Amino acid sequence: MRTVLVVANWKMNTSLMDAGELARAIAAATDEPLVRRVICPPYVSLAAVGQALAGTGVDVGAQNVHAEVSGAYTGEIAASMLAGLASWCIVGHSERRRDQAETDELIGRKLIRCREAG
Repeated sequence: MRTVLVVANWKMNTSLMDAGELARAIAAATDEPLVRRVICPPYVSLAAVGQALAGTGVDVGAQNVHAEVSGAYTGEIAASMLAGLASWCIVGHSERRRDQAETDELIGRKLIRCREAG
């Protein structure tokens, strides 16, 4: 049988104080064979969620990444900054395509940055 990937994108929800507890509750309630689980909290909660999920088998993902390696991009985050915090990253989300006019070319560059960062 194939492994199923389930990604929980928290979007712009939860507080830093609640993130770890929620992540632990999700991990405890969703331990199923052949299901790979990923939680993508807001950036400010990545470290807390990572600590809460240590040893649970649930991975942490980022909700977005910038297409450039570094630079003057206020409010953005580079793949290298996420490397120690997340093992997954959402790229090509329909909301970003719609609201930020992200193109296939831009998404391809983001994917390259993620692969380069590991």
